[in-house]
Amino acid sequence: MSYKVAATIPNVQYGNITPELMFEGGSEVEMIEKGNAIIKDLWRKYGMVPMTERDTRGEKRTSFTGEELFYNDDAHVYTDLEGNVLLSGSKFAAQFSPKFDSAMMIPKTAKAWGVDESELGAVWELNAKVSTEYGSSIHTALELWHRFKEMGAKVQEHKNLPENYALPKTKYLRDIVLAFDAEYGTDAMAEVLISDVKQKRAGQIDRLAILNLEDKVCRVQDYKSNADLDEKKVLQYQKQMSFYAWILMAHGWIVEGLDIFHWNDGKWNLTELPVLTEAEVVAG
Repeated sequence: MSYKVAATIPNVQYGNITPELMFEGGSEVEMIEKGNAIIKDLWRKYGMVPMTERDTRGEKRTSFTGEELFYNDDAHVYTDLEGNVLLSGSKFAAQFSPKFDSAMMIPKTAKAWGVDESELGAVWELNAKVSTEYGSSIHTALELWHRFKEMGAKVQEHKNLPENYALPKTKYLRDIVLAFDAEYGTDAMAEVLISDVKQKRAGQIDRLAILNLEDKVCRVQDYKSNADLDEKKVLQYQKQMSFYAWILMAHGWIVEGLDIFHWNDGKWNLTELPVLTEAEVVAG
């Protein structure tokens, strides 16, 4: 696992230095602490003004499962009130997936293809960024629609608009959202923060469908926009979603199953999966 620590240090009027440090191999806490120590030292040497530390734990929030914790959205790190870093769903799933070694693959591939190493590395990096931002935009558009569809309808009526005010302004995202709504509706909670502080676990579910609130029955659901959704990727997502299910189950919820909503080739496809036990996840 790697972690980046960055800073903007004002060293002259209207000018800054912006160090970026990459760490690998240690725990998340160790890498953050090491990076912060180096940044503080640089700031003392070159900063124009004294460094003022702010609470890096992020925003204090109450999870759907009724616990208080801190969430740093920039670093995607959850901590409990004592400062312990909680394991997230994505980090949990990453433990069981082989890490792509780009540093090893770029020189070999560039030589085989007869292209420049730095250019190939830039292409891979930018393509990964495109995929990540594309998926994030779909997630955000669906969150917007789930949370504010009803309000958007009121604004539409009040202002006599041709479309619901909560629809994304970008056409391709609007079409994706409307296609989802036509298939699955919006009777669910979006971007649900959950935690099991006792087990040092936390995460955010894309979509939580509550089937019976009184009996605490639900389904954990996730959106994906990969070009391909092969068996290995499905298993990785199943492990991550099962992790979320365990958190809910620790608080008395019955998780009926897992759902992957996959946007590909202009349509949504649904894959329904069972919740894996911890023993099944470890076994592979």
